[in-house]
Amino acid sequence: MNNSDPYANYIAFNVKAMPCLEIRQAMYYSRDAKALLDYAGGPTYAGSYATGVISPLVATDYAPTKVVGPGSPDFMPEGNVTKAKALMETAKTKCPADYKKATEDGITLDVRQSVTLNDTIPINEAAYARAGIKVKWNIISSGYYSTVMNPDKQKDMSASGWGADWANASTVIPELFASFGGFNLSQNSADPAYKAFEDKVNIAMKTTDRKKQAAIWKELDAYAMKQMWVLPTTFGKAQEVWGSQVSGVFFWVPQGNPAYGKMWINN
Repeated sequence: MNNSDPYANYIAFNVKAMPCLEIRQAMYYSRDAKALLDYAGGPTYAGSYATGVISPLVATDYAPTKVVGPGSPDFMPEGNVTKAKALMETAKTKCPADYKKATEDGITLDVRQSVTLNDTIPINEAAYARAGIKVKWNIISSGYYSTVMNPDKQKDMSASGWGADWANASTVIPELFASFGGFNLSQNSADPAYKAFEDKVNIAMKTTDRKKQAAIWKELDAYAMKQMWVLPTTFGKAQEVWGSQVSGVFFWVPQGNPAYGKMWINN
């Protein structure tokens, strides 16, 4: 079985540590998404380029944001280096301290210990270097989420992913970006763009007309991408195999997994 999994993968920006929007955007555009996706197995096995944080499996609430990923005007799978360089040039005068950090001191990424890091770190370093960005790595061997969810321990960026608890983006957008969310790794509540966002989240949570609510979630997904509170990477895929004595296996789209409750042993 080879199907889309329920996860939208991303790298969260710690906005408190990286307040310059142009540098966050430059990191998105300089990243070589194609090289990393190809390394992970390509579209057949690893997934597709993310257009936001609402997975296509959350069907009613999903739409490409047209801000990032396929369908957005400046997206290039291998990286839009010209765009990234232009953003860095703007940052040089708009936020010089952040520019110095990005180009001289280096931006630190939280990542889990993995056998693939020896391969992906050089891909990332070479990609970011095209825009003059230096990166460093905080490799966490255990207790990853207990580390990055601690505001005092989280570094500049943190690799992560999220899947909706059920088929409503109320379990995605508020969780990832609201001050009251359970998985906000962006530390974004002091961002000048934040208040308008939370006000709209509160409206969406109280909207009972499902179509109207879905439209708000789509709007908020696009809004979060414009602020680059996260760097979206992929909508994942997963493979499942099972033995000949297991029957009743099928892919349950709402959960993005095999329907485990419907399986049985046919001995």
